[in-house]
Amino acid sequence: MHQAGSPEVRPLLRGLASLLPAERRESSCLIEIVPEGEFLTHALGVSLRKMRDPVAARSRVPVS
Repeated sequence: MHQAGSPEVRPLLRGLASLLPAERRESSCLIEIVPEGEFLTHALGVSLRKMRDPVAARSRVPVS
């Protein structure tokens, strides 16, 4: 987690700013999401044939 305006965040923001159109940079904000528990994934590491079966294509990945 980073505090708003902290020095270590500024280089990251400069890098991300290039991804936004110039006219949206002043009105945009950045939200940091810290995951907890598990993510439900779909089709990660699954063959195309198995993706047709929703149960086979679904997985839970622990987040630490």
